[in-house]
Amino acid sequence: MHVNELLLPQISLAKKFLFSFFCFSVMAVAEAGPITAPSELQAGDTFRLIFVTSGTINATSSDISVYDRFVNQQAGGATYNGSRIHFTSIASIATTATSPPTVNAIDHINAGGNSRAIAGVFMVDGTKVATNSGAATSGLFSGGVLSSPNQGIDGTVYSGVNVWTGTAGNGLAYNTALFGRYGLGSTNDGRLLSATNPPAYFSSPVAEVGYLGATDSSGYSWICKGGISGVQATTSEFQMYAISDVLTIPSARIVPEPSSLIGLSLGSLILALHQRGRRRSSGRLAK
Repeated sequence: MHVNELLLPQISLAKKFLFSFFCFSVMAVAEAGPITAPSELQAGDTFRLIFVTSGTINATSSDISVYDRFVNQQAGGATYNGSRIHFTSIASIATTATSPPTVNAIDHINAGGNSRAIAGVFMVDGTKVATNSGAATSGLFSGGVLSSPNQGIDGTVYSGVNVWTGTAGNGLAYNTALFGRYGLGSTNDGRLLSATNPPAYFSSPVAEVGYLGATDSSGYSWICKGGISGVQATTSEFQMYAISDVLTIPSARIVPEPSSLIGLSLGSLILALHQRGRRRSSGRLAK
């Protein structure tokens, strides 16, 4: 019997294992991968992740949970340190009704205490967007972010994209004394609160409208685009911003990802099969 024939069963088994590993890898790539902490941070530091959704949604709902569910679906199951990340929509609700009440984005994303507000905000590639998620210096709502938040959860860069926010530069629902309420889920039909010499572009009632941000600005415009171009009918579909809960860099050794462990196990199995084949072939030749 030829020596190579002795190795066929082992080679066949190894091929099957490799095929299974390949299939597993393809399925893993189809989902959002694990998030890596920004390189400038140290063990024990905290941060928050911000991203732009790849999908779009209309702004007709006055229920903030609708937008929160949307951004979490868009996150694609992204994980950090082995746990799935929860995201909150950076959006404001402004209605004329008391129920549901007005929701301000700055309060919505920082609900739960000051620990949320003071954590730095980063994109998935580690670029710092803001030193905090509040209105303090260099914060998201301070009037001048460090970098425009223009990346998706997978690192895709969205240039010049309009984003539903319903929010003014200070993080509050976009309301004006003259034009009305333009938070998401607006119910004022875009009608002027003052009918005295209305601007030409608002000379007649328009559809319910909400306010937009833009991904190509590092000033207020990232959240509050400005001008009439920033006001759109709520039935239109645009992308949204999402921000994570506070994430903490662990001080303990990071456990390898499952794919790494499978790779190590696969290598050990192939090596063991190879050594076993050599021993069996050596024994037969000796006879």
